[in-house]
Formats: sequence, C-alpha cells, structure tokens
Amino acid sequence: SNILTMRPDYAIYDENGDFLRYPFSATNVSPGSVRVLIQQANPVAGLESDISSNSTSFIGSAYAEAELFKGLTVKADVNTALFNIHGRSFQPLRSLIMMSGTGSSSLNNSISEEINTSLRLQVNYYRMFKKHEIDIMAGNSWDKANYYRYSVSYSDLADDYVLTNAPSAATYNRSGEGNAFSGINSIYGRLQYSYDSKYTATLNFRRDKSSKFGPG
Repeated sequence: SNILTMRPDYAIYDENGDFLRYPFSATNVSPGSVRVLIQQANPVAGLESDISSNSTSFIGSAYAEAELFKGLTVKADVNTALFNIHGRSFQPLRSLIMMSGTGSSSLNNSISEEINTSLRLQVNYYRMFKKHEIDIMAGNSWDKANYYRYSVSYSDLADDYVLTNAPSAATYNRSGEGNAFSGINSIYGRLQYSYDSKYTATLNFRRDKSSKFGPG
C-alpha cells in the first residue's frame, strides 16, 4: 500500500485545498516503448472511495400434521430462503492513479439474488393386530434453487461528489449477467412388517431425479 511507502513529511493537501499527489515518477512500460508518467493517489484520498453493499434476506418455514383416521398420519413442511445483495463501488479520480496526467473515475454496480425452496409430503400408516405389526411410510420431496448475478461497470463520471450515478457516466465499459437453476425431486417409501416382535422384514424404496444428474 502507498500508505506505508509515503514520505512522512509529504502534505495531504496543496495550496488550493485539493488532495496532493505523489511527485511524478517516470517508468518504461516495456523496452523501447514510450515512457509513462505515473502519479500515485494520495493515501488519504483513497479512503474516500464509496463502497457499499445492501443485503436483504428472508428465511421462513411452515409445518403441518394431521391424523386422517386411526393409524394414518399426513405430514407436510415447506421451507424457503431468499438472499438479495445490491453492491456499489465508486472510486473518484482523486483516489486513483493517474498516468501521464490522465485518469478517470469508475463505478461498478452489482446485483446478486438466490432463492432456495423445499417442500416435503409424507404419509405414515401403522397397524397392529394380534402378533402382526405393519408400518408403512411414503413421501415425496421437491428442492430447487435459483441463482441470478448481474454486474455493470462505468467510467468518466461527471464529477467526484454529486453526479456519481450510472446516468452521469460518459463511458460504459462492460457488463455481465447470468442465472442458474438446480433442483431435485425424490420419491421414497418404506414397508416394515414384524411378527411377534421377534421377526422383522423391511423393504425400502427411493428414486431421485436431479438437474445435476447426467443424461442416461
């Protein structure tokens, strides 16, 4: 960091009250190329970059259970989670390096969204008569996730203090956008039979279908 390399006797402001930069230094970008003058930003000015991130999140769940008749129980639960982040990074010209006396401010905006949802339904049946016990369970579950990302970059904003939003930028640099989806659906069951509390036989079944599984 130039905070560590800055001379301790170097002033923060010039006679006009503006941030004072390092003295110009000359360097060659590559052998035989034109010499470029690099002017480091004042470390105090570097603290004035406007970097913020606003996040919103919601997590909720619900559960219900009912006995339709003796021995038969139905259960259901749903869960959802929402995460939303809006980011902004504005770097004024006074906080950036100038090359050969030129430079520009920069603005980066970003959006990140994620939604996760799961739903489960399950039926249980239990019956006992004489020495026989029957325990049946069957269920179905759905899980899905949605992702969205967006970012955009600008430069040459109108000024460093007031007009620092996207419409005030003279140059559009680049942007990126993408979204993704993943999900899994499962069907499962279990049949258990016991006789005289001594002998037990169990049969399990499960089938999954996922967007992450390959074809075939």
